[in-house]
Amino acid sequence: ILLKRIFSFDVKQFVKLSYLRIAYISIPLVIFFLLYDTSNASIWGHFGGLVISELFLLLMIVMLGFDKDERNLLSSFIVGKLKH
Repeated sequence: ILLKRIFSFDVKQFVKLSYLRIAYISIPLVIFFLLYDTSNASIWGHFGGLVISELFLLLMIVMLGFDKDERNLLSSFIVGKLKH
């Protein structure tokens, strides 16, 4: 409230850029972990689940957590690394 009064700080934009991005990523991850069944998994099954969950997390971060400019920056970085 103080920042809004002194600096015309846009609280809605701040909440959208910070907290909603976290929620957009967290909700699918919570659903994924609730559906993940560990009861019959071997050590390799757990390792595979870990790899899949990390790939899913990265995908969610890139697709839901990044805006267009951040995705373009990441793409440029990856292409630059692949060319060297």
